Amino acid sequence: MIYAALNHLVNGLNQHLRRVHGMGEDMAVLSPLVGIDGAPAARAEGRLSLSLVNVERETAAHQRKDGVTSLGSVRGTSAPPLHLNLHVLLAANPGGGNYGDFLRHLSSGIGFFQRHPLFDRGNSPDMDPRLEQLVLEPENLRISELSNLWGILGGKYLPSMLYKVRMVTFASDDPTALVPGISRPATGVGAG
Repeated sequence: MIYAALNHLVNGLNQHLRRVHGMGEDMAVLSPLVGIDGAPAARAEGRLSLSLVNVERETAAHQRKDGVTSLGSVRGTSAPPLHLNLHVLLAANPGGGNYGDFLRHLSSGIGFFQRHPLFDRGNSPDMDPRLEQLVLEPENLRISELSNLWGILGGKYLPSMLYKVRMVTFASDDPTALVPGISRPATGVGAG
């Protein structure tokens, strides 16, 4: 689900960038900025990179205790849905390219998400059917928070924008317990 959500955002961003800038290749990639070894991620160089920097549980969502499904005369309970918010970083990584061009691409990306803060079936019919909607909210970071984020990421600062993507929901259709249904006693004339 996380991959489906972020991949949908990258695909939409690439369509926008191709249309606006007349690019033949994808400019945006789903990639970390730094590899496990601490070296810059080759896939992100010379691109706009969308990177997952945090996953948090949405606490404001209405949580039901459990799900109840009926399987004939047997009822099943399942785990409650888990609602997540994703913190993603859109960063311009010019590599050896033209810094000004990458600032324009970053501006286009920010503008795209500003004009399209909501992705749902109405405006994104190709969205993964497991996703109901994605809502993007820009996040403000103070300089100290920004410094901490880039320190955690292990990279040098790149022009970027942090977004909170609400709400990716994990819902289980698999019952965790089966309980026989309760039937009503027969009533009527001649019963007994």
